[in-house]
Amino acid sequence: MMSIYSESGDFDSVEVSGDVLFSLKYDEHTQSLHVFIKQCNGLAYADASRLVSNPYVKCYLLPDKSRQSKRKTSIKKNTINPVYNETIKYSIVRSQLVNRALLISVWHNGRLSRNAFLGEVQVPLDCRDIELGYDSVLKQGFLVDDGYLFPSKAKNTKRKTDIVKKNLNPQYNSTFVYKELSLEQLREMCLELTVWDREAMLSNEFLGGVRLSSGKGKEEVELESVGEEISLWQKMMQYPDSWAEGTLPLRSSMGKTKGK
Repeated sequence: MMSIYSESGDFDSVEVSGDVLFSLKYDEHTQSLHVFIKQCNGLAYADASRLVSNPYVKCYLLPDKSRQSKRKTSIKKNTINPVYNETIKYSIVRSQLVNRALLISVWHNGRLSRNAFLGEVQVPLDCRDIELGYDSVLKQGFLVDDGYLFPSKAKNTKRKTDIVKKNLNPQYNSTFVYKELSLEQLREMCLELTVWDREAMLSNEFLGGVRLSSGKGKEEVELESVGEEISLWQKMMQYPDSWAEGTLPLRSSMGKTKGK
């Protein structure tokens, strides 16, 4: 979760740590988004000297931050590893989710003192597989990673991570999912991953990227993958149903498709 709360207010804050485990599900019958808050792990103590923390989770369905959008879990006393197993619901038409984001924040209930902010994570819903679960680290925001699957660079192939603020070594722990693709199709496709510095009032700044493919594609697109980019893609093709892990240097510019 982020270490700086996205809204001003009268509250204490601590050095953020830990993660929140949750899952999302859309109920077609009731036309509602279900947010299952399972647990948090390794949270910071609100009072480090007394090792006290009484955490609860608060959610908003952005851009609405009114009371009508606010949802809360129960408060778990004297723990930094709270288990909730609680479901938060929002009544919303599924088509409207593309313009929404889920803000999940964790707080210490101060009872006789001010509440303390323990971290937050923002989850864009425009490209999420709503039926998946997520384990999101409480992190420091502003870097964002974009993903496209070529040769189609349509909006429905675009995926984004959460934003990580004020950090040159961001950790995302995010999974992009592309469904109904065969190995044969992937032989002529390319996964482009780019990293951007998000500026609230300005244009985002390109920081670099990679292009994963076999290096050979259809005429309408130049895959332009090289070296380790090709090797990692071939490893993924060679061992389906397994993770192909690798560390790749970022390019300073990305190749362009033909005809543009």
